[in-house]
Formats: sequence, C-alpha cells, structure tokens
Amino acid sequence: MKLHVLGCSSIYPNGGQATSGYVVETAAGRLLLECGHDVVSKLIEHYSVRHLTAAVITHMHPDHYCGLFALGNLLLAEGHLRLPLFLPPGGLNMFYEFAERMGFDNDLLNDCFEASEYIPSRILNVTGLSIHMKRTKHPVNTFAMRFVETSSNHDFVFTSDTGWFEELFEFCQGANLLLTEATDYPLPPRSESVRRWHMTPVEAGRLIKDSDVGRAVITHYDARFSDAILSLAQSASSHQNVSLAGLHEEYSI
Repeated sequence: MKLHVLGCSSIYPNGGQATSGYVVETAAGRLLLECGHDVVSKLIEHYSVRHLTAAVITHMHPDHYCGLFALGNLLLAEGHLRLPLFLPPGGLNMFYEFAERMGFDNDLLNDCFEASEYIPSRILNVTGLSIHMKRTKHPVNTFAMRFVETSSNHDFVFTSDTGWFEELFEFCQGANLLLTEATDYPLPPRSESVRRWHMTPVEAGRLIKDSDVGRAVITHYDARFSDAILSLAQSASSHQNVSLAGLHEEYSI
C-alpha cells in the first residue's frame, strides 16, 4: 500500500499547494481520499483520472470536497463515468444542493459519480481496503479513518480535521503510519477561551507519542510556518520518524 500526497494545506492553498487530497494505492486500485481546492490539477500531474477506482470524503467542508466539481468535469471529459463516491452522513443533500446553486446539472453529476453515504459504525470495504471510522471533534460530521489493506494487514490512520480528544489516540494506536492534522499554528487570539476544532503541532506530537505509531506525517498545516510546526511536533512526540507532508511525496505502508 502506498499513500501519495496531492494536497496538504489547511483551509486555503498556500505556497503553491492544494488543500486536502491524497491517493491511496493498493493492488486493487487507487482511492482518492479528499478532494479540496486545486487537488484535481495536482492529480493530473501524476495520474490519469482513469486510474481512480473510488473516492472518499471525510467531511463536507470546502477545503476537503469542493474539488469534486472539477473532478466531475474531468470525468465527463474523459468518459470515465460513475466513479464510486462515498460521503459522510448528510453529505448527499449538501453535495446536490450546492451543485444546484452553482448551476451544475444534477443529472450530469449522477453521470459523473455513483454517490452514496457511508455508515460510520460499519466497516467500508473498497479498493482492497477495510476502512474503520471514528467521529472527531469538529463542527460538522467528520470522521477519522483507519485504512487496513486486506491483502497485507498494513494500515494507516488519517485524523481528518479535529480538535484534541482523549479517545483519538486509542483509535490511532499502533498504526504503521499516522497522517495527522496540525492546523492551529499560530494559535487564534485568546485560544484558551474559545472552542477549537483543530490541533496544534504540540497536540499532534502528543497524539503521535501516545499512539505509538511506526511513522507520522503532519498535514493540513500553514506552509508559512512549516519549520516551526515540524519542530514543535517532533519535540512533543519524542519520535524519530516525523515529517511534513509535501506535494507528490509518497509513503510506502
């Protein structure tokens, strides 16, 4: 199994990057995980859209899903139709309502995607993977996901977007690779008195340490502060193998 980074910026593309987007490669195919701002332009630098076998979205915030409309246009142009698309609970209505408001014909959308909502309490089996889910601390339905390759039993966890909560490290425990967000740097004003929906680099480091993972990759971060973010996460984790995600970097799992 291999993880390929298409986008790792936080809420807006910065430093020439895209927001959230990854390809998970297995012997059974290629799964697109998230499809945020400018992800499609990065996708076609490395893959044909015909390489994709499915797509999964962890939550319906624009930096994680709005690239689906560009992907739909590309699927139509390539004649690669009805790509299986798995959305969180409530995601279908939001997807179609947003498309309608933009004037995107829903019949065409149905030509592009075979869209459905996953049930978080059930394991989702797709593209040679068993996907386990955990609701995160975020203002909309958002799910951390543990991807287990059925042929090898190798796994990685993607935290998606989340504030710190104690049960998260149990979900991540012992993963071969942890892909964790570290959005809150610099901290927002009066951060201790407001409710936060993301982790700091120090919290990401704590998660890495408590989860006892084989390798950790920091994502969903502001590239203007990449050196400080990596340093803080490494110090808090006391882990020998922590790095920042980067465009077109690949991780064998």
